[in-house]
Amino acid sequence: MCFGIEKVDTTLLTKLSDFDIGKTTVEGAIRSILGSDHLVTIEQHFGIIEIIPVPRRAKSENIFDVVIPEWQAQRGNLQLVSWLLHIQLVQDLNPQIQGFGGSTGVGNTKYEVGPFSERKLPVRYLLDKIVAQSRGGAWIAQIPWKEVGNFCLLENHRAWTILEYGAPRSNYSALPSGIADDRASAIRDLANGSRAEIRGNSGAADGTFP
Repeated sequence: MCFGIEKVDTTLLTKLSDFDIGKTTVEGAIRSILGSDHLVTIEQHFGIIEIIPVPRRAKSENIFDVVIPEWQAQRGNLQLVSWLLHIQLVQDLNPQIQGFGGSTGVGNTKYEVGPFSERKLPVRYLLDKIVAQSRGGAWIAQIPWKEVGNFCLLENHRAWTILEYGAPRSNYSALPSGIADDRASAIRDLANGSRAEIRGNSGAADGTFP
């Protein structure tokens, strides 16, 4: 099963747990794993199970609900296609950005996704379509839920990562723990810096993505 996870609970990624689940639906199993403390909406789009926090923010305040007017990508490595979607999102939000720099994970180079030619779809649905063509994976938010409406973050930070189930261990063995790290304070500092820069300058010359 492939997932889209909009809010990451650090405890679930770092604490060992045992589950004995039987005679239930997929949704029932997910809710049993998350527990009653996690209020979520579970939806399926394009074959991907999205786990969305409740209450959900207004679409105008959520990075993953930003509608991309047009997105095209040639067939290629999943991680590269994901990065290209990020570039499209940043450029749509700030057309003054002209250049990009950074790196992205290699992932499983044997398998490709695409091509894509999509119109008027939100970011979450585009991510669903990318992951749906993979050999198994999940897109996972990399920003705290409280900052999901701060579009300034996107010029210096990736909003998501895609975990490929079949990727080489050497590439992704540290990824879950990296996602689970409490990076909220560092990202808030980055967000504050982005806001200050935008107030002093109408747009950044380029973007870099850790």
